[in-house]
Amino acid sequence: MNWQEFIDLARRLVSAPWADGLHQTQLRLAVGAAYYAMYHALTRSNADLRSFVGDSSWERTLPEWQRVYMALVGDDAWRRMRADFSAHPENIRRFVNVFLGVHERCLLAEEDPTAVFSPAEVQEWVQRAEGAIMACWSVEPAHRRAFALRVLLERPTTD
Repeated sequence: MNWQEFIDLARRLVSAPWADGLHQTQLRLAVGAAYYAMYHALTRSNADLRSFVGDSSWERTLPEWQRVYMALVGDDAWRRMRADFSAHPENIRRFVNVFLGVHERCLLAEEDPTAVFSPAEVQEWVQRAEGAIMACWSVEPAHRRAFALRVLLERPTTD
């Protein structure tokens, strides 16, 4: 999955002419597309890191690459990103904050029939999502690996 395609779709939904009665539906779908852009950018980053599988075309055909890509479940990502990331670089903290905000709006879009979105608000979240993804991908691989491990692995309990 290409995260940029989700961002492009979100932008088209926000700027498309409003069909009769579909304005809020288009905006809700745009919010969801921004969330899925962030989610798939994170899962792709996790799988592409050399210490896991790798980012070459050949490595992406391996079942192990797909396994790492699919290892992160959306609700787990949200739950694990609510932890303290203060020791991580600013661009990772930015990604976490935007991810949590977009996730919250995505839940509203999907579940709250009374939620109302404005085009300006949705466009701002789409821009934030794209900026946070690009900033996170600019972080040194060692820091991205630490971030990946933090969101992929559950901390064992001591029961």
